[in-house]
Amino acid sequence: MTHLEIVGHYVNSQAIKDHPDEFIQHVRDANRASQILWDLFFPMGNKALESNCQFMIKHNLPSFSDQVIPGTIPE
Repeated sequence: MTHLEIVGHYVNSQAIKDHPDEFIQHVRDANRASQILWDLFFPMGNKALESNCQFMIKHNLPSFSDQVIPGTIPE
């Protein structure tokens, strides 16, 4: 299943055909709602990630995907 195939499982096609204007408004409202949520939560998450990155740099910690400590030569 691809990332877009799941959309068809949650769409009532008959209701969309019966009320296309309401569906279009619903999609517009969903876009606005998602933007509001993004604007609320992105700054918090981004701040936490930036703080964590600076902490790891300050304490010379490797990233989670890198097993080599920065500034050392891998064996």
